[in-house]
Amino acid sequence: MRTNRNILVVGATGGPGRAAVEHLLRAGHHVTAFARSAGRLGGLSERLATIDGDATNPDDVDRAVRGQDAVLGTEHVGRSVAVSGRRAA
Repeated sequence: MRTNRNILVVGATGGPGRAAVEHLLRAGHHVTAFARSAGRLGGLSERLATIDGDATNPDDVDRAVRGQDAVLGTEHVGRSVAVSGRRAA
């Protein structure tokens, strides 16, 4: 059984996301950090890949999940939600 996995962390540059990336790297996994500015995490490990993208863009997400064994979603969705063209508080 393979214990080291390829894991995508969505929202990897936020507090919880960065903590997850660091934990997964310490556990020996190959991690792909996915965020709008994922490159900010570069240099943490040779087992870390970064992909800049938008979690609300299906093409970006499709590109990021290729070859992954698991996906961890830590992205911040904010307090407002767009509903019928209007923003709800």
